[in-house]
Amino acid sequence: MTRQRAFSLVEVTLVVVLMGMMAGLAAPRYSQFIANQQIEAAARRVTADLTLAQREARQSSSSRTVTFDVTSSSYLLTGIKDMNRVGRDYQVFLNQEPYRVKITSASFGGSTQVVFNGYGAPNNSGSVVISIGNLTQTITVDTVIGRSGFHGTGTVILSED
Repeated sequence: MTRQRAFSLVEVTLVVVLMGMMAGLAAPRYSQFIANQQIEAAARRVTADLTLAQREARQSSSSRTVTFDVTSSSYLLTGIKDMNRVGRDYQVFLNQEPYRVKITSASFGGSTQVVFNGYGAPNNSGSVVISIGNLTQTITVDTVIGRSGFHGTGTVILSED
């Protein structure tokens, strides 16, 4: 009769303890990685939507307004139809999936909205600050060069085209 080899209880317990320790070390780094991804994605989304409003204003030769709501961490693109909600203007809630970030401030010449005229020029320079945990990103709109972009850990500037 052959005897089968197996792991002892001590060996299995040692492996489980080591795996738990490794998971405990990896969890904070993973959560920081996720937070970085969320805030970067949200900043890119806001920048892309500001560029969309600017482009739509130029194409239609009429103004387009982007209104930021700090309380609900959302923004509304007036005059641009929402593809997911029939009959409504385009609205984005940054505090929901997949972003889960908070708009901490929005200021465009003392207002929480920026208006792009029929030529695509913004009425005021300003910025929107978003945050998650201890990370922040600032999205800026510049009236002089007509660009929007964001900065924080990295800088991306989207030009007028």
